[in-house]
Amino acid sequence: LCTIQGTFPKYDQLIPKDGIKVKFDTKQMAKALKSLKVAKDNSELIRLYVQPGSISLKAKSEELGEQSVEIDCKAAGSINIAFNRSYLLDMCRLFKGVVNASFTTKTEPGKFTVDNITEVIMPMFVK
Repeated sequence: LCTIQGTFPKYDQLIPKDGIKVKFDTKQMAKALKSLKVAKDNSELIRLYVQPGSISLKAKSEELGEQSVEIDCKAAGSINIAFNRSYLLDMCRLFKGVVNASFTTKTEPGKFTVDNITEVIMPMFVK
């Protein structure tokens, strides 16, 4: 048996505490993300425009133009934030059903939780 000595990092400081609470279905989100065609050179950037009642997902590239799709949600506010599409798809594969998400600002990590399992995804910077 091996014992590791030292102080375990305070990872809970990296998990966002407060923010705009959003609930959405991962199946709807995955379908919407897959329907958007993104250019690989654009880092698979997907913009989320969260409003009470809906999330509008938008992708834009010079080659493919601008595309958008909308899904239903329950949101306690509004926020615009961008993520890498692959990371959001990974979250949808990990979680099934309704996800409880929380967003503080467009530069802070997004928190996604189901049944006491939390995933944190860093947003992408958009000019």
